[in-house]
Amino acid sequence: MHHLENELNYSKMSLANIESASGCVCKTFLLNEPLATHLRMVEENFKPFIDQLLTHALQDDLSWVASDQKTGKVIGAFIATDLANDFQPTNVDPKLASVFKLLEGLWAPFAHETHVPKGLVAHAYMGAVLPEYQRSGIINTMYAIAYKNGWERGYRKAMGEVTSVYSLNLLRKNPNVKELNSIAYADYEQDGVKIFEGMKIHEQCVLFSAPIEAMLPPEVMQPSANRKNFDVTVIDQVRHN
Repeated sequence: MHHLENELNYSKMSLANIESASGCVCKTFLLNEPLATHLRMVEENFKPFIDQLLTHALQDDLSWVASDQKTGKVIGAFIATDLANDFQPTNVDPKLASVFKLLEGLWAPFAHETHVPKGLVAHAYMGAVLPEYQRSGIINTMYAIAYKNGWERGYRKAMGEVTSVYSLNLLRKNPNVKELNSIAYADYEQDGVKIFEGMKIHEQCVLFSAPIEAMLPPEVMQPSANRKNFDVTVIDQVRHN
C-alpha cells in the first residue's frame, strides 16, 4: 500500500487522461471485480467496452480521476454518466453480455426511474483504484469530489449497481442509501444455467439510490444562500409535471 497524502492530483476525466483511465479501470476490474473474475475475463473481453463507456462519459463531464503528480498516470477513476443520456454498448463480448443481462434484470422493476430530464440523476457506473493504491482513501475522495461537483451543477440523485460485498458494506454505512433491488448470484439463471454459482464471498448485486447530498461528508458541503434543500422526491415532481 502506498502512503500518498499530497502525491495525487484529482481532476475530471478528459481526452488527455482517458487512455490512462481506461488502463486503470481494466486492470482493477479484471483483478478484483467479482463478476469479471468469476467469468475469467481478460483484457480483450473487457477493454473495448471500457473504451466505449469512457468515451461516452466524456459527454456528461461527471467522471473524475486520481493521478500521480509526477508521472500523470491515472491510479484511480470514478466513472459516471447522466442517467437521461445513459450508455448503450455495442458489439459486446459474450461474457460481458451475460453481465449486462443480469444488470438489466436488476433495473427492470425500476425502469421508470430512467425517465427523467437530463441534469438531475447521475448513474454511478464504477469506481476503480489500482490494487497497490487501495485502502488509502482515494476512492472516497473521488466520490466526494465528483458528487459535490455534480451537486453544484444541479444533480440531485445518484443511482448505480454494486456487485462486490466490499462496496456494498461501504454503501450500507450511509443510512440515506436505499437498496432498491438485489439479485442473489447463487440463484440467478440464464438459459437454465446458474452462471454465477459458486462465487465466494460475494453473494449478490444490488441496485441503489441516494440523494447526492447524502453521499457527501458534511465538511465538503459549503453553505450557500442559493442552495435549496432538495431530496429524491424532487425527481418525481419534475418527472410527473
